Amino acid sequence: MRDWLRTLWLMLNTQNHGYTSHSFDSWVEADVLKVLKQSWLQETAAAECVVCPECLDHDEQPIMLEAPGGGVRWFIPCPEYGRVRLRPEELLQWCFDLHAIATDVARALSLTGTVSVEIPDKLWRLGRASWQQKSREVWLLRDWRSLSEAELKSAMKPAVRAIVLTYAV
Repeated sequence: MRDWLRTLWLMLNTQNHGYTSHSFDSWVEADVLKVLKQSWLQETAAAECVVCPECLDHDEQPIMLEAPGGGVRWFIPCPEYGRVRLRPEELLQWCFDLHAIATDVARALSLTGTVSVEIPDKLWRLGRASWQQKSREVWLLRDWRSLSEAELKSAMKPAVRAIVLTYAV
């Protein structure tokens, strides 16, 4: 059984802003439903590249052709199978609603205060928690390797003895 939460955090720590249905192929359907139920995914622009649904071995840019009688059909070239037709749902793409995830983490931890974005798509102030009889600021940090120490210090300036939640591989 795969650890869907670990996979989710790995996905959140990448620079990828769009995922097709093939991105979730290794997930158990129940785990995908958990993420959808939380409203953590939102539909975004159509995919610019799609994994070949026949050989699953390469990504290609979809090609649109007019269908007889109107409408359109989508295809990709495959070295093994030739022209492969795509179903419309294979062009759908989703991105994670990072603010919704941060808000749900704050709610799950029963933090006080309002969730705020300090560095877009990277750092959220989740609120305050009592820990070891002291009030502490709690932060959620994503993709920490892409930020400099100066950026983090500047954004977290008011935080003293902060609790920072992140995922490191």
